[in-house]
Amino acid sequence: IATTTYHKVSPNPFHDRLKVVFGNSSGHMVNARLTDVSGKTVLQKNSVAVTGSTLEFETSSLPAGIYVLRLFDGRTIQVFKVIKK
Repeated sequence: IATTTYHKVSPNPFHDRLKVVFGNSSGHMVNARLTDVSGKTVLQKNSVAVTGSTLEFETSSLPAGIYVLRLFDGRTIQVFKVIKK
């Protein structure tokens, strides 16, 4: 039985911090990668995802613009378009 994992990313748009709240997770390692619109990785973190736990990116050094956040747990990938103001 496969369960779908949904994570929440906030705030969007963001300023100095971008937060991921893990949902329906059971301790899998998640690779979180933030890329600019050209596909260049600007920030990356790995974290063990437990339901309700969070992962934060410090984004104050990034210029304003559109970014793509990819969350990959080894089985599924979620992609979010996020905007830095």
